[in-house]
Parts: sequence; structure tokens; C-alpha cells
Amino acid sequence: MKKIVHIISLAIFSVLMLACDFDGRRQADIQYPVTLEIQNKSQSDITIHSIYNSADSIEGFVLNGELIKSSKSLKFKISETTANEIVAAKYAIDSSCNGNNWTMSGKDLSSSVIKNNIEWRVIVTLADCIKKGV
Repeated sequence: MKKIVHIISLAIFSVLMLACDFDGRRQADIQYPVTLEIQNKSQSDITIHSIYNSADSIEGFVLNGELIKSSKSLKFKISETTANEIVAAKYAIDSSCNGNNWTMSGKDLSSSVIKNNIEWRVIVTLADCIKKGV
């Protein structure tokens, strides 16, 4: 009798496990299909404080950044709408390096897009550690 209860319990557990949603990563990839890559091409380490929408953008967004070492990059997963805003240069970056804080408009930054069957990536390049206004 115990063996039958054990087998039935195992069968019920197996059915419940199959019904559960284990594709959380896939759902995140669907919601945020684009990779935003911020490349630091300068000779200095740059701290990204935030990346946010400009006043003329359609969608509001804020991404919290972190330190990017020289010749390294920082990657975010973002929505398609946010990617379109960044490609259209409707954003700003608050950063600091070498003791200087600066805010730079997306219009003053170099960006490129890679979009194919394998990946969709927006690359923003920080070429130098200079202070510029929005």
C-alpha cells in the first residue's frame, strides 16, 4: 500500500512539474530582445551613473550603470522601444571619470546597430573621457 501511494505521489509530482513554467530566461529574452552595449574606448575608467530618455523621446526609461574599465564594455538587455530611442539618439548618459562628472546627449555619441537572425545589438561607444553638456 505504501508503495502504491509513493508511486501515485511521484506521478502527481511529475505532472505538476511538467505543468510549471521553467522558461523564465526565454520570457526575459522576449520582453528584452535587444542587447545595449556601452563600450569604453578611452584610456580612463568611466563610471556610468545612469542612462535615461531625453525629453523628446516616446518611452521613458532609466538604466543604472556601473564602472566600465578602459577598453571594456557594459551590457544591458533592453526592450525594442528603448533600443529604437537609443538608435534615434533620444537619450543621455550621466557619467564620471578622472574626477569630472558629465552628462552627454546621445546625439554626441557614436552608435551602431547589429541586427540579424542571431542577435540584435545596439553599441554606444564612449571614445574619450571629456566633459560635455547635454
